[in-house]
Amino acid sequence: MQYFQIIKGYPAVYLPRENAVVLSDNHLGAEFRLSREGFSFPGASPKQADEIAAICRMTGADKVISLGDVKDSIFYPPSEEYSAIQQFFRKLDYIKFIICRGNHDSHLGEILEKIGANATISKEFSTGSSAFLHGNAMPSESLMKKRMIFIGHGHFSAKILGFERKAFILSKPGTGARLLYKKWNREIRLLALPSFSRLVFGTDIRSSRASNIPLFRRHVFELEGSSIFTTEGKKAGLVQSSGE
Repeated sequence: MQYFQIIKGYPAVYLPRENAVVLSDNHLGAEFRLSREGFSFPGASPKQADEIAAICRMTGADKVISLGDVKDSIFYPPSEEYSAIQQFFRKLDYIKFIICRGNHDSHLGEILEKIGANATISKEFSTGSSAFLHGNAMPSESLMKKRMIFIGHGHFSAKILGFERKAFILSKPGTGARLLYKKWNREIRLLALPSFSRLVFGTDIRSSRASNIPLFRRHVFELEGSSIFTTEGKKAGLVQSSGE
């Protein structure tokens, strides 16, 4: 059985062994920040809930694993963003959410408790042969013993057929894994997910920002030579350096 399946047409994957959907970087409330800059995307956060509900019906998944940055504001959210978060989780209260805390998720734990969300939140976690974290920090050694690590944070995109598109990046371990971890799985792979939010497009995989993701910067996994996959699940080549 495959460890993961890209859900065709969506920036998310399905884990058959866990019967779970994995996604990242919802950035709920981003529409309010953008409206202050002159852009209008009304109802963007509730629409995400509708998409996730459709994905869970399609796959039969009974839980969602979020890789963090559930909310858009870095600090405590303004009232309109708070309401969007509340509406999002109320629409999906029949689905269990397991959340890895992202760098935008300060105060999210107390918000989830206040609104009675069907969700738990932690820095990282693992289940079976898979491990999960946001991607802005290094994983613990216990996560490096798994078969797959899933991260978000990078909002990766790639130029495919002349257009910049959201992309999944599948990477092999690098020299940093041996230097930084005493025990780790030599067959481990990393899958970096694009942002689920349609309002957060992407970071070009050849950019310095992409290579600055801690796991790539410290060569625990190698960005160059990684496989690129589209949201349609098709392989679209390998990551090459910007100089090539």
